[in-house]
Order: sequence, then structure tokens, then C-alpha cells
Amino acid sequence: EIALSPHTQRRIANYLLTKTTQCFVTTHSPYVIEYFEPEQITILKRDKTAKVSGTNVTLSAGLKAKTYHKNVRKGLAEAILANGVIVAEGITEVNVLQSVSQKMEEHDNKIMPLDLSGVTIISADGDGNLWEFGAFIKSLNIPVFAFLDKKKRTDKENTKLKESFDLVNETNYLGMEDLLIQQVPLEHQWNFLAEQRELDTEGKFGIPNDRPDDEVLRERTKQVLKAGKGDGRACLLIDLCSYDELPKSVKDFLEVKVSGDASFSPDEKKIAYLSNVTGTSQVFLISSEGGESEQLTDFKDSVSFVQFSPTENVLIFGKAKGGDEQTQLYLFNLNTRKITDIAVDSNAKYSF
Repeated sequence: EIALSPHTQRRIANYLLTKTTQCFVTTHSPYVIEYFEPEQITILKRDKTAKVSGTNVTLSAGLKAKTYHKNVRKGLAEAILANGVIVAEGITEVNVLQSVSQKMEEHDNKIMPLDLSGVTIISADGDGNLWEFGAFIKSLNIPVFAFLDKKKRTDKENTKLKESFDLVNETNYLGMEDLLIQQVPLEHQWNFLAEQRELDTEGKFGIPNDRPDDEVLRERTKQVLKAGKGDGRACLLIDLCSYDELPKSVKDFLEVKVSGDASFSPDEKKIAYLSNVTGTSQVFLISSEGGESEQLTDFKDSVSFVQFSPTENVLIFGKAKGGDEQTQLYLFNLNTRKITDIAVDSNAKYSF
């Protein structure tokens, strides 16, 4: 499928489904997945011990069949293959998350791009659909996160959201447009409006030639953004921002730090663990009694696991290169601080 265009992949999938009695298809392509019904799909994954397990795709978690078929090409087929999924309330939220993450990645080359990390961002097309998408993706054992606008919800609705997602991030604003006009510098909003005025040949937005007062400026920006929800106008506004000027609420959400995969030393006095506090998942060391942690690795690529030797002051860890998923093995000697390749073959994928 690497050498085949999406249209060719779909033709092959259609042929297999309509012209054969029975077939088994293995694929990494969302263009192939979208042709199959959920009950025909099984997700295969290999864990750190190289054990392969399968998860059947079903709609029993609450996603309606109509919603699945409407959204399978728009993102669900890719989400099924993802390492993690962000479900945004609407298309404007998706555009802003993608634009801000791209700006962050350009600012710091140590940050692994969301796409290369296997993270998919999809739109729920409305607040009322969020929990359906979250529950469906969570049922596939894929980490799933919600990004949504502020809204008064019942206790039942809040419970439903929390049960459907690993993390729910609700902004303090009623809509993404409200967030942007409050958190993007006014100078950029005016430059954005000036660009839109040139395109607004009919003058329907009433953008003046002279800059109005701040509140009118914000209202004009909001009006133009809401009128162009599907044309990516929010992306044009984000493009005018430097890293330090990016909307704080969005940047803070994307900078959520995670630590895990802990392993004790043989004497149980030290703990090695992974954290993405630097932008990519790296190896850290801390005393089991607490205190300051020490960063042991600093690669551009993420470290996938770390484990103490059961008898020596040595760590083994795995790392792929450039997102190719071909995990290679390395030893870290804590006495000499030397890293040694122990299983490095770009044509092989190792596990420990």
C-alpha cells in the first residue's frame, strides 16, 4: 500500500469485499479501513514483551452507526490506527490545535510533531457528540483526550465525559472565537482583519480602514472568524503569532507533561522513569525517597521504555529513529554514564 494512491487502495478494498468469498486484509492505511464495517476490523498491537493482542472494533460503547459512517473518512479510520486521539468540539478547535502545535514544533525541534507521534486530532462536530467519540476510542484501548468549550453541564453529563476520556480539557470560554479574541494580541487581530478586508469585496463584514477601539476590534475579529468556520481563518490568525504569543489555553493543553514506566534499581534506592517534560519522552532518574530528578537521555526521538537490570547498576532502554517504529535497544551504565548499542539493526524491531 506504500506505493499505491488512495484511490487505488480503495479500488482494491472494494474488489476484495465484492469479488471474493473470503479474505483477510492486513493494513496500516485508513483508506482501506474506511471500506470495512466496524465488526470486520480487529486492531493488532504488540506490547513491550512482543506479545500480540487483538481488539475488536465495535459500536457497543455508544457511537451510533450513522455517526461512525459519517466520520470514518473524516478521521475515525486514522484514529483507529493512532497512538493517541484528541477529540475537539468542532472544526475550528481542530484547526487551532493543529496550527498551534505546528508553531510549537517549529519553535523547538526537540518537540516530536503530533502526527509523527501517532496522535490524531478529530472533530466531534458539536458538544453533544463528544462522549460518543471518546467512549468509542477508549473502548479500543487508545488514549483519548477531549478539548472543549465552556458550557453549563449537568452532573450526569460531566460524569459521562470523565468516563469517556482519559483527560477532559474545558477552556474558560464559550467558543474558540471568544478564546482567540482574548488571547491573541490585538495587533495581530487588526492585521488579520486588514487582510480579510481586501478579500471582502462586498463589504459584508464592515471592516473599517482605520483601526477601531479594542472592543470593536475584538467583535469584528469574532464576527469574521465565526463566518469562516470551515475555511481555516483561525489558522491565518495563529500564523501571525510568534511562539510566545500563541493562545495560552491551547498551548498549555498541548504542553501537558506525563511521567510513567517506572523501574526500581536492584537495591530499590533509585527509580528510572520516562517523562516528556522536555518535549519528547526521555529517561530520568530519581531517589526512591524523592527529591530532584536527573535527566539521563536527551534524544530528538522519544524513548519508548526503560528498565533497570535486576543485578547491576545498568539500565536498558528502547528508542526508534525518526518515528519509524523500529525500536532499537541500548544500555546506560550509571557508573560510567556511557550509552552502548546492544541491538541496533534498522531492519529489525526489538523488544525487552
